[in-house]
Amino acid sequence: MSAMIAEGAPQQTAWGNIVGGTNQALTSALNIWQQVETVKAARNSTGQGQAEHAATTELDNGAAVLVEAPKPTPAEVAQQQAKAEEKLLGLPKNTVLAGGGVLLVILLIKAVK
Repeated sequence: MSAMIAEGAPQQTAWGNIVGGTNQALTSALNIWQQVETVKAARNSTGQGQAEHAATTELDNGAAVLVEAPKPTPAEVAQQQAKAEEKLLGLPKNTVLAGGGVLLVILLIKAVK
């Protein structure tokens, strides 16, 4: 007696699922890009896109938008630098280093005696 083997569509493997999902994602991304390009082409054909391009100034560094940030005064800069001074153990770094240096000298003097 021979064993019966079921025939039919082959079972999809995990690899097939990954490839299929990636293929679907790329296809949908290309479809979205096609829609964007269609809208751009429609704008350019009516002249709207050309008018927008002419109105947008491009800076020397390639940036499309000029950002106006408030410029701090020298007093504000000094104040920010004082606040940003590095701290060690909650004290200014220079104070901690000076105190550590004095302590080291004291320990060396005691060690020599």
